[in-house]
Amino acid sequence: MQGYVFVQSEEEYETGEQPQQGSCIRIDLEGLRFLCEKLKDYIEDYPNYHFRLKTSGGQNLYLCLRIKQN
Repeated sequence: MQGYVFVQSEEEYETGEQPQQGSCIRIDLEGLRFLCEKLKDYIEDYPNYHFRLKTSGGQNLYLCLRIKQN
């Protein structure tokens, strides 16, 4: 299993905009587990592997995890 991670602005999240090529980070299952463990106290769960993050300025950003089976 592998996937990729990217961050979207609130506007991009609302419109369903796809990430630009090169703006994603490839991640394997071990990396995904590590990332979720580190962020678990800072993220708000959303469906479809989107997590809302708050910036220090109060802006919403969305961390999106796309997973696929090998």
